[in-house]
Amino acid sequence: MNWDQIDWDAKTWTIPANLMKTKREFKVALSSSAIAVLQEMPRISDYVFPGGKSDQPMSENAMLKLLERMKTKKTSLCMASEAPSVIGSAKKLSLTSIG
Repeated sequence: MNWDQIDWDAKTWTIPANLMKTKREFKVALSSSAIAVLQEMPRISDYVFPGGKSDQPMSENAMLKLLERMKTKKTSLCMASEAPSVIGSAKKLSLTSIG
């Protein structure tokens, strides 16, 4: 994803045809929240998510590892705080399933 592929006014990200399997340009609608996050990001490269070298994008594997680490951290943080509601929901589900 390059910065110049983002249309801030239309709130879209345009993926060029040469990067698409169908060889047709593809537009992705961006939510207001996504636009807000992107606007806060530093522009240290032409890429929104630069790799180890500023002239290359972050690799797919690096992004997957990052997402996996985020999921693990979120899961461990949420488990303790959400346990009572999860247990309550599970009890309600089992009681309604019986009847």
